[in-house]
Amino acid sequence: MRNMILRLVLMGVLGTGVVAAEVSVPAIFSDHAVLKRGGRVPVWGKADPGERVKVSLNQNSYEATAGADGRWSVEMDLARSGVGPFEVEVEGTNRIVIKDVLVGEVWLASGQSNMQFTLDRSANVYNAAGLPASPFRTGDFPPVTLKASY
Repeated sequence: MRNMILRLVLMGVLGTGVVAAEVSVPAIFSDHAVLKRGGRVPVWGKADPGERVKVSLNQNSYEATAGADGRWSVEMDLARSGVGPFEVEVEGTNRIVIKDVLVGEVWLASGQSNMQFTLDRSANVYNAAGLPASPFRTGDFPPVTLKASY
C-alpha cells in the first residue's frame, strides 16, 4: 500500500513537467488589427519544437514548423487580398482566432507639431497639385443655401 502511494505521488510530481505548450502569437496580433497590403506580412509565434503550425486568412493558408527553440514564422502574401474584415486563424495543438482584421494601407506618423499642420496652410500646395487657390486662403466659399421643412 505504501509503495503504491509513493508511486502515485512520484507520477503526479514527474507528470506535471510533461505539459504540451500551446501555439501562441505575440500580443501585437489581436482583434481589430490592420495588416499592410502589398508585399509579404510576417506572422510569428511559439509552439512545441517540431510542431506544425498553420496560419489562415481569407481562404489562404501558410504553414511552418516550429524550430528546436519553439519559434515559428510564416509570411502571408496580402498583395491580392481584399480589405476584410477577416479572421486570422492560427492552428497547432490549439486554435487561435483573431477577429475583425482589415488589410490596407498602414501609415506611421510621429511628432506633435506636424500632426496639427494642415495642408491648406502649406504655401502653394494647391498650385503644385494643379488645383485652384485654396478657398481657405481666399475666403471664396461657394454660397450655401439651407432649406428645411418641419
